Amino acid sequence: MNHIHAAFDGRTLLEKHSMRSLFMALLGLVLMSVPAADVAAQATVRMGFVNSQALIREAPGTSEAEALFQSEMAAPQQEIDRLELNLRRLMEAFQAQQATLQPEARQMRVNEIEGRRADFDTRVQELEQEAAARREALFAPIFERIGEAIELVREEGNYAFIFDTAAGSILSADPGLDLTEVVLGRLQQMANSGNE
Repeated sequence: MNHIHAAFDGRTLLEKHSMRSLFMALLGLVLMSVPAADVAAQATVRMGFVNSQALIREAPGTSEAEALFQSEMAAPQQEIDRLELNLRRLMEAFQAQQATLQPEARQMRVNEIEGRRADFDTRVQELEQEAAARREALFAPIFERIGEAIELVREEGNYAFIFDTAAGSILSADPGLDLTEVVLGRLQQMANSGNE
């Protein structure tokens, strides 16, 4: 089984949590930075939206971070595969021999298998937690740059609010308000200026 890869394929849980947190933090910044009097004074309030999943998927540095994560997870995945194979072999040997074992010996083998299974589950959980922490560390700078790019686009476009369609906060919207490509362009500019 690909425990680590299964836990992180699609990055859905981590990304949703991270982007929701990012979205809520940005929404808080926006609400704090736009005084109520200013919003009330404006005849119209400009709003836009982005697709955070597309931003994460296409942001500069994402493919490199993902490749590094996958290469770093190869060794833990091999460890899990090895432990799982050893456990499976132990269970198969027990099943083949259990009819010939005395009740006390059978119970000792069952206890051994249960102990190894518990150790296996604990180790898988530890490795998955380490993987989640590593993924978060690798992607934190990308999430930070995405937040900065969204804020720059908001300021430059004089938007009062920028929502996230991936967070489920928008049910329907005019496609002309989609700022995803604008933010991606800003991210690319930021990446290019950082490479100079």
